[in-house]
Amino acid sequence: MICLSAGNHVNSFAEEKPLVFHQTKEDAIKTSGLEKYETKRNSKILGDIAKNIEEIKKSAGKNYAGSWIEYDDKNNIIQVVAVAGPVNFTPTKTNNLSYETKIVRVKFNYSQLDTLAERSLLLFDGVKGDGDEPMVFGTSIDEKNNRVLISARAKYFSEINIRLQSAGFDISAIHFENQDGPATLYRSLYGGSKILIGDSPTSQMGGCTAGFNVVIDDIYPGTITAAHCTVRNGKYSYFDDSSSNSFAVGPNIGEFFAIGWSDKMDAAIFGNTNFVHQLYQ
Repeated sequence: MICLSAGNHVNSFAEEKPLVFHQTKEDAIKTSGLEKYETKRNSKILGDIAKNIEEIKKSAGKNYAGSWIEYDDKNNIIQVVAVAGPVNFTPTKTNNLSYETKIVRVKFNYSQLDTLAERSLLLFDGVKGDGDEPMVFGTSIDEKNNRVLISARAKYFSEINIRLQSAGFDISAIHFENQDGPATLYRSLYGGSKILIGDSPTSQMGGCTAGFNVVIDDIYPGTITAAHCTVRNGKYSYFDDSSSNSFAVGPNIGEFFAIGWSDKMDAAIFGNTNFVHQLYQ
């Protein structure tokens, strides 16, 4: 039996959402609404995007601000490239891409957001809230909305905002993310988290994203992602700790143990090693 985890990233630390149980993996995928996007064409496009993203970053130069996928009215993938300034290229023509792309103009480039995220952490390094708990749990980059997310308890938002403004931060680039749950010593895995797949931390890696989290047989936590991510890259999943200018393999998440290629399904499940990571949808 597979339990489909409900909820969303932003509110994952707020009120717990009920778990909906499904008898099969196929039923869980259908219920999630992902099935309509699981086509051969989209699978190929995702593979091509993974291959072409570095060339697109190079073409956009310092104005590169992020990239993500959207779907058209026929459920076909469109790659969106965000730029923070003039660029003299069209991704499809410049990079000989076989899929649709579009450019969106934003205020901050990726390097600016990355620096802002790091500076925010440094500003609150050692700053405590109640007891020994840090006032700021962490930061991340929201490429699609061109902003930095700061995770903290809601009761500290006002004080954090005052400290940021006093330090000269551009508040328009920052969004506070409510994290009112207990902090964990381990990593948190969300739907949409960037992951790497390989046979070992030093092997050749392939990039992908986590889909949604599941509970198998009412006990074992796991995560579903696209099966094509596993074809050439390996059998283990890792957190992707890479930045805009460096490649870094994070902690091991778990091993793939159910891959749907043989059933003509572009879905695979990887486990949560020793149950050590917090799973959120």
